[in-house]
Amino acid sequence: MRRQVALAAAALSALACGGEKVEVLVTLSLDVDSCTTDAPDWVELTCPTAVGVSLWGAESESRLQGVCVDLPGTDRTLEALPPLLESVDLSTTADEPIKLEIGLYAPRAASDGCPDVSARTSDLLLYGDTEPTDLSSTVRGLAVDIVCAKVDVDSYEACYTTCDDGYNSCFEVGWCQQEHDACAASCAGDAACLTACQDALATCTADECAAQNTECLAECSAGCETRCGSEHEECLQLGACDARYTTCLDDCDAAPPEGCAFIY
Repeated sequence: MRRQVALAAAALSALACGGEKVEVLVTLSLDVDSCTTDAPDWVELTCPTAVGVSLWGAESESRLQGVCVDLPGTDRTLEALPPLLESVDLSTTADEPIKLEIGLYAPRAASDGCPDVSARTSDLLLYGDTEPTDLSSTVRGLAVDIVCAKVDVDSYEACYTTCDDGYNSCFEVGWCQQEHDACAASCAGDAACLTACQDALATCTADECAAQNTECLAECSAGCETRCGSEHEECLQLGACDARYTTCLDDCDAAPPEGCAFIY
């Protein structure tokens, strides 16, 4: 007796028992507690990822069959997993209940092989398995709850928070606009005084922006002249705080993810 198992998320897969064909519902879902989302397209895999799929005997605790395949694409999300699993065929001659195990490993190529999920290797990002299922029963089904083991949740959040904190503290230490506001408040409506305050603001801003540009170029590696020049122009138009904030946000957007998988 040989049973064929083809996997698909929320789809029917065919099993053959001898000459008889039956259907088994195979579902994939995300563990919300560990992944913080149930949307597969929110989980992105940025490194080459190998997917291990294994059929285990629930009583013998032995691997009956397994495959290791590459998750296709470059901008990968978990939406690519169900179509990939639809092409995976596993078979067994065992009559015992079976369990299905899935592990996603990165950075890893399928040619390197896929370890057992139980090994909890350092490159295991996501995993899941099923409850033991008797495929000869009239009640059949395989449900895999995918757990996010090493997925960076909101990996950019800390970067943006740092930008916000820097922007807020920028005004607390007393920049040119604060000095202008204090100057204007002391003028009591005197036009000449207000003009002098405005001239002082322009001079202060120019000096501050020039100093900021010098600092940017000094800290920058090769090829940053355009970035510093853009920040300098924005500094002259909007002030140093806004310029630094914009540059900080742009740097966050351009920064590569720290890990191989993240939720955005």
